[in-house]
Amino acid sequence: YLANELGITIEELQTAFEDARSNFEGPGSETDMNALLADALGITVEELDAAREAARNAAIEQALADGKITEEQVALMEARQALKNYIEKDEILAKALGISIEELETAKEDGKRIPDLLEELGLDQETFQANMQTAHEETLQQAVEDGIITQEQADLISESGFARRPGRGHNGNGEKTEDNNSGSRRSPGFQGVQPPSETGNEG
Repeated sequence: YLANELGITIEELQTAFEDARSNFEGPGSETDMNALLADALGITVEELDAAREAARNAAIEQALADGKITEEQVALMEARQALKNYIEKDEILAKALGISIEELETAKEDGKRIPDLLEELGLDQETFQANMQTAHEETLQQAVEDGIITQEQADLISESGFARRPGRGHNGNGEKTEDNNSGSRRSPGFQGVQPPSETGNEG
């Protein structure tokens, strides 16, 4: 779908991906993968983002027409996509822990993990999880009030699980988790909150 939106062949898109990967210096580099791919394609990052969005929408429409997904699933995917740039992960985690964002940042810099903070703060795992759930729900409600998503979408997300696909980092027990599709690196012991990316087929 992305190749189609860009007006190129799948082979040309694959070549651009390979060129971008060969020039990518890894997380933390001054130039991100998106910029490198746009450069390899001879377009701007804005044009690439617009093409990705169009490809994603085309993939969803086709899947809906083919009966592979339902209207409810589309509403859920659109809501998660809308929340991607809205959610402040550290804010939610700090709220669940009952500390400020500044205190959370300091703890990260000191190399502390969630289990360390739970012990310091006198919180057990059950209380922490309950606090995270409350923080999630408050974030969803605020997103509704801010017009980011509808109440119906918020309800769907609550029913399906706010962050069902954890990113690379550590879970609440301090165990390492991996997301092979993620190119980012998170601070040790802080998984944070991120809704999954619902993107269309790059082809």
